[in-house]
Amino acid sequence: MPNLLISEMSPLAAQAGLSLLLVEEVAADIFTGTFTGKWANAAAATSAVLDGTLYARYYDLPASQAWTGPPGRTTTKVTTRWGKTTAEDFAALCVSRARQAHISGGSGSRVVVNGTVLEQSQILTTHNLAILVDALGLRGRVADLAPELADRAFAWLVHKLQQRQPTYRARLQAVKNAAYAWRQALYFLSLCPPPAHAEALARLRDQVQATGADFPS
Repeated sequence: MPNLLISEMSPLAAQAGLSLLLVEEVAADIFTGTFTGKWANAAAATSAVLDGTLYARYYDLPASQAWTGPPGRTTTKVTTRWGKTTAEDFAALCVSRARQAHISGGSGSRVVVNGTVLEQSQILTTHNLAILVDALGLRGRVADLAPELADRAFAWLVHKLQQRQPTYRARLQAVKNAAYAWRQALYFLSLCPPPAHAEALARLRDQVQATGADFPS
């Protein structure tokens, strides 16, 4: 979700009496290593909503019981920095998960390292998808559309990764956007019954093989 959209939705939600734990996208080059408390609250709510689902298993989300407070009211360790309450435990978890996911062997630049930490923050919160669908009572409606939405996300990322990008920066952006699409597809599949998972995987395999690329067995 673009930050401008979040900035518009948050006051509208407040006017409607809804508590939406919406989190913004943070730029890697200005990230200071801290998250405010709402990121931890959003992650706690996400774990509760997606407990036992495909998304939770694939991304190894913390169990809902791992958060020390109820959904939306986690009591994770906090501190005050620059006049804002920050969630230390959530930041530490993102750093730990980023290190586990880093397989290239190099330390990378500060911006790259920041990017891997921010990616984990988006994974842990689904970057607002789970929060919006649950808070607005849309789970049943989205579940009906979920197989199609997952297919569209998979098709988009396969097409995008096949395109030749003119610059190194453009290639990085394409990979980043493909990762966003992959995460969204897995979220949508998490709203489907297990048979739909295998069917979606088969369709994805056909799409990838149609490009001439190998598909992992």
